[in-house]
Amino acid sequence: MVTPHRPQLGPVLDALVDSDGREVPSWWLTNRVAVVARANAHEVIIEARGHFVAWPWRTTDVAEAWEILQARDLVPLDCRARFVCARCEGTGVPGHLVDTACLDCDGGHRPHPPTVAALASWASLGWRATDDGHPGIAGAEEWAREMVGVREVWWRVGPVEASGVVLGPAHPGLARAGLGWSWSGRRPDGVTLTVPPLGSAR
Repeated sequence: MVTPHRPQLGPVLDALVDSDGREVPSWWLTNRVAVVARANAHEVIIEARGHFVAWPWRTTDVAEAWEILQARDLVPLDCRARFVCARCEGTGVPGHLVDTACLDCDGGHRPHPPTVAALASWASLGWRATDDGHPGIAGAEEWAREMVGVREVWWRVGPVEASGVVLGPAHPGLARAGLGWSWSGRRPDGVTLTVPPLGSAR
């Protein structure tokens, strides 16, 4: 099991949680977040020194959370990231209803994930590559375009299944970063990269 490397977890949590006047722990700001036990639609739960602390999200509106991250330069203003729709898995068709378009998205993809917790999971990867070999979001997308030979890259926040793990010489750094990829739900010109949710290990 590989715990995803999240170099920007501290700044992302600092941006997205509502401290309600409480002091945000200094180890968030230095990227030394202890353990994210879990995150859901309403809060993120951190384990620190044997104690669990729940911090509510500043907003549950994902578009607003996206803007907060952009304002703090954690996601570039010109970012055009797209996420696989949770309902139709990016196919644009829910389930096996071939003649029915998905009502949750436009063509199987969305500009951001469905929840703030999922957005924090993705954004915590950091945009740029780090000195220790972590590819960051931009590096992972570049790898997918160049090595897999596709034009489009989509993201999904969810379990990284063994069949979707990047193996062998293709790009070990991506696998070490805890990311996976798959062709499921893709169109002919794209691939879906998967990042596990906060509080999980692959």
